[in-house]
Amino acid sequence: MKTSIISLSILGVSLLPAATASAQLIDPGMPEHLFTLGVRAGLNTSNLNINKDIFNGWNVNSWGTGFELGVVANINLRNFLTLQPGFFYESRSGNYAYDSEFITYWGAGAQEMPVFENITQLGHYRNYHFTVPVMVQFRLALAPGVTWSVEAGPYFSWLLHSKHGDTILYQEESYPGVVGALLEAEPNRYDFGFQFGTGIHCLRYLYLGVHYKAGARNVWNREALGGRHKIWSVTAGIDF
Repeated sequence: MKTSIISLSILGVSLLPAATASAQLIDPGMPEHLFTLGVRAGLNTSNLNINKDIFNGWNVNSWGTGFELGVVANINLRNFLTLQPGFFYESRSGNYAYDSEFITYWGAGAQEMPVFENITQLGHYRNYHFTVPVMVQFRLALAPGVTWSVEAGPYFSWLLHSKHGDTILYQEESYPGVVGALLEAEPNRYDFGFQFGTGIHCLRYLYLGVHYKAGARNVWNREALGGRHKIWSVTAGIDF
């Protein structure tokens, strides 16, 4: 029993510096400024897709590059906790290649015959979005003047302009003896999802971060096509 008590005491003493260091990482004090602003600029790579079973040939969507510019509003609830809404102008791009065989019928009655048509769609798109993320940011003090943050929250995005030159063609689901119509699809004008990220703050005003957006709404205005937005971004900025 005496040996156990001595062992626990030694363990407690050995863990005390680690516990103290952990406590020092989290600063629960009130911030010097409740409200601050920041500007952000960076590059992104994005992808949007279509359900794999829509096309029976190619269904390829490549990752493209873009940029983003914006501002963030830091509502500093504690030194370790910040609510951060942001307002960003984003450019996203990518290439696509779709290929499928469609069935149409010619003639009437006994003369009616199926005709198989192959449609290949190749192209490049460049879309511009206005995006509003609302992040909860948790900060750890790594060193004097240096903090590390992790953050998460929802985002909302509106398509402002698209240089997508072609609409996407696809055929509705066909049943035996019935041929689905050939339909056109365009990107939805509104999207929402979740954003996750991490960053480093230096000297209280310099910032560098990495984020990922996972779209939660269908990319296309036709339910059958499905698809989701996926965006990685690297941004740098200054807080005031």
